[in-house]
Amino acid sequence: MRTEFRRGASLAAICTALGACLAARGAEGPAPFAVRPKEMQPGQGGYSLPADLQIRSTAKAKEKLWVLAEKLEGTSLSLRVVTIALAGVEAVAMGDVAVEARVLEVPPRPEGFVLEVSPKGFLVLGRDEQSIQWGLLCLREAMDVGRRFIPSCFVRDWPDVAWRGVHCRLPSQAQFKEFGRFVDEVLLPCRVNFAVIEVNYRMQFRSRREIEDPLAQPAEFCAELTSLLASRGMRAIPEFKSIGHQSSAARNHALLAAHPELDETPGLKFGDARLERRSWCPRHPSLPGLLFPLWSEIIKAFGCTHFHIGMDRVFLLAEEECPRCRRSSAWEILAAAIVQYHAFLRGKDNTVLMWGDRLLDASAHGYSRDEGSEMGTASAIAYLPRDIIICDWHAAVRAEYPSIAHFQREGFKILACPGPDPESVRSVWSCAQRARTPLFLGYMATTGVEFAALAEALFGTRSAPEAARAADALRLAARLAWQGKE
Repeated sequence: MRTEFRRGASLAAICTALGACLAARGAEGPAPFAVRPKEMQPGQGGYSLPADLQIRSTAKAKEKLWVLAEKLEGTSLSLRVVTIALAGVEAVAMGDVAVEARVLEVPPRPEGFVLEVSPKGFLVLGRDEQSIQWGLLCLREAMDVGRRFIPSCFVRDWPDVAWRGVHCRLPSQAQFKEFGRFVDEVLLPCRVNFAVIEVNYRMQFRSRREIEDPLAQPAEFCAELTSLLASRGMRAIPEFKSIGHQSSAARNHALLAAHPELDETPGLKFGDARLERRSWCPRHPSLPGLLFPLWSEIIKAFGCTHFHIGMDRVFLLAEEECPRCRRSSAWEILAAAIVQYHAFLRGKDNTVLMWGDRLLDASAHGYSRDEGSEMGTASAIAYLPRDIIICDWHAAVRAEYPSIAHFQREGFKILACPGPDPESVRSVWSCAQRARTPLFLGYMATTGVEFAALAEALFGTRSAPEAARAADALRLAARLAWQGKE
């Protein structure tokens, strides 16, 4: 097959023609990876897989061989494992490949790995079992089990940031299969390593049975989700929206429905222009006795070490009609509440995450009232523990997001959290790359829709435009978090 190019032909046209030429010749090239490796060299030929795969693996790396085992399901190929010992690294190898001689090629960065495939066999090396998972995933993506062939390649890769996550709403038990697909077909290939799952009142509580959402799921189901994520090397972080978001525009959510005495503005009627979302009164003396048992149950169900307390878009605070709050400033009340919640959660050995918008002065930073505060609550930032992780979310597309640098200057570790739209992802990511310091942890994609709508956008035949944009944004944000560039 002969291919000629005219002078001035575009790079895209050349690549397309070359791809067609290689395909026609039956050339063996490296399969495309879900995320682009930082260092990759294609080789000549490849490794032909025998029917009986005899793998050499270190003990911890064996825990990740499910990555290959799943690929081999339904084929005539079998997998046998021999345990080997190495100092300082984990390894998976097959064929006539030297393991010890390649140890120093492993990237020193966390989760970094080396993958090499040649006609003699394949080798995956990493600092720990999580590194091995990502290396095996690359190997799986390149593997053609139908032809029993893996094209030769050398890959040396590591993530651009340590935290690469997604925020989504708690699915129902009936959606467990779709959630499994979400984890295996979306999050895993994009190298996501944590998921913040918005729970709120959607878990069945045993300590306060009167506080329950109609869509509440059993605690055992939440534990199943955690186990599924953990098996894929992902941390589950439950979220419980605090202070604000205690109602829709038309009805109270579970806490205020059962205990209306906790309402910050009981005299404010639905339909009032001021009422977007109700708040609980942070100073009500009965609140801790009702709230903290719920949080304890969530922590137990998820077995978590990190807990997200929400705290976004709190619009009703220090209201005049509240006898406990009206003589205080909004920032004092907010600061005291966060410190109290932080103390309880630290007592449960949990690190606290929270949205950062109420700690930003909307006018000073040029943000809207959604992404920054117009109530003076930004002053609370001076009084908060610095081990809180700030989730700095922004849906609006703009050139700069000064809060990303601001939170780091204030001494907080932060996650940049773009809105559920690809353009928001690109603009937040671009700004965050310029503002990064050692306090910058990474990125968390937000979805903004119910899980059913997200799953339909990812796997169904029909989807709402909002959910489709969220699905595209999620994939893009996860890839950028690993690759470091588009």
